[in-house]
Amino acid sequence: MINAPVPVTVTRNGGLAVVTVDSPPLNLFDMAMRDALVATVEELERTSPRAVLFRFEGKVVTGGVDVHVFDAISDAGEATALFAGLVATAQRVAALRCPTVFAAHGLCLTWGFELALACDLILASERASFGLIEATVGLTPAMGGTQRLAERAGSGRARELVMSADRYDATTLHQWGVVNRVLPADGFDAAARQFAEACGKTPVEVKDQAGFIVNALLFPYLNNAVRLYEQGVASVEDIDTAMKGGCGFPMGPFALLDLVGLDTSLAILDALYDEFRDPNYAAVPLLRRMVTAELLGRKSGQGFLDYRKGR
Repeated sequence: MINAPVPVTVTRNGGLAVVTVDSPPLNLFDMAMRDALVATVEELERTSPRAVLFRFEGKVVTGGVDVHVFDAISDAGEATALFAGLVATAQRVAALRCPTVFAAHGLCLTWGFELALACDLILASERASFGLIEATVGLTPAMGGTQRLAERAGSGRARELVMSADRYDATTLHQWGVVNRVLPADGFDAAARQFAEACGKTPVEVKDQAGFIVNALLFPYLNNAVRLYEQGVASVEDIDTAMKGGCGFPMGPFALLDLVGLDTSLAILDALYDEFRDPNYAAVPLLRRMVTAELLGRKSGQGFLDYRKGR
């Protein structure tokens, strides 16, 4: 007995999980596709990649749903279970703890479009088009796509896409805020992979509080650097040099303050101090005076360092 090919596979490229749908000729949704998608989401939840890319083989992303799926439904209970499973799959994709990118190189209908909307970012080839055409057979989108469209494009646009059952090109949906980027057709797959890799992040859990982790640790360090300078311990340049050489930081505290913006840095310190009343978060007076003088860093041309031409 020959086993049927699995319509969805997952490969890893470092921290990037590449989900490939390959069920020729049209990548239609059927029960085998449903089971493979559920298994794929379970694998992604279990392995925690840094980013996920959904991509499709063939001339189209998907032509929609194989209508024979409905032939096997014998009662309302089975129908309810099918649609509940579809909603749950999209919800689980949306809840993945890493950036998710959907790459559409061609025609993308019904379930494929809804899967795209469950992802964080949608990339489309200039040749791609999208449609929620369920209305042509008396159905409505079944994976939460209507609500996600409203989040991206507004209620009016979402109603139009669902009620008209028309197809829309990638450029139009980019203008409406549904598609994030439209890329050239030539080299689209490689560009999508590169983009998804660049999105890769390692998630961490943290209590909901001001500063979370990074800012709560970073800004006392920046604030104390200003304090050392204000006290005359060392120059701006020497403090930056010491931290780059001694700690291996890519830039010193003053270069970073100027990059972030002194006004932004002061606002973050004030917010941290308001919540915790920790003296480490109490902005050094020099920082406040510089903001008052509109010496804000790179954005104003001068901060702790001088960015004006010829200086």
